[in-house]
Amino acid sequence: MSVFTIIVLSVLASILCLPAVLCALVLKHRSGAGVSRLLWLVLPSQMLIAVGLALLAQYIGLLNPAGYVLGITVVVSLAGAIVVVLGHRAANPSFKRDWLPPAP
Repeated sequence: MSVFTIIVLSVLASILCLPAVLCALVLKHRSGAGVSRLLWLVLPSQMLIAVGLALLAQYIGLLNPAGYVLGITVVVSLAGAIVVVLGHRAANPSFKRDWLPPAP
């Protein structure tokens, strides 16, 4: 594996994971609650979905591999950030909070 391939894969992995992690850090800073359990679900799911969509695009014969890999990476990355924000109970106002202990 060449150095260029390693650089490209690391850039794509950071594009894929960074928005979800940044949203989790913002939620942790604002609400004080950790979202690490949600990230353990979202980050591997993002990776599997991105690889699956790239393989599907290759299988159906799309012509620009760099373009569809970058597009898939950006779209899945933004979708993961949205899932992190909407999946956290502090960010979702319709979440039923009756079972939560009262705030001090």
